[in-house]
Amino acid sequence: MTLEKVRNAMEALEARNVAPSVRKVRDEMGGGGFTEIGEAMREIKAEREALRAVRTDLSRALQDKAGILALDLWTAA
Repeated sequence: MTLEKVRNAMEALEARNVAPSVRKVRDEMGGGGFTEIGEAMREIKAEREALRAVRTDLSRALQDKAGILALDLWTAA
């Protein structure tokens, strides 16, 4: 199981206005370990919180520049 599978399951649930829980994410994925899913969900939630903090604390111009840098890095990868 990868972090991306958990992320996709969480996003699918959220798109249906369902709050993701470990059990619901597991059901959406069709299986997986509760501990592993829970750890992945905590990591994803921490990433989201960090992004929220960046979006609210940085000026719009700096956010735009960071977005361009991220796109350049993604393209290079």
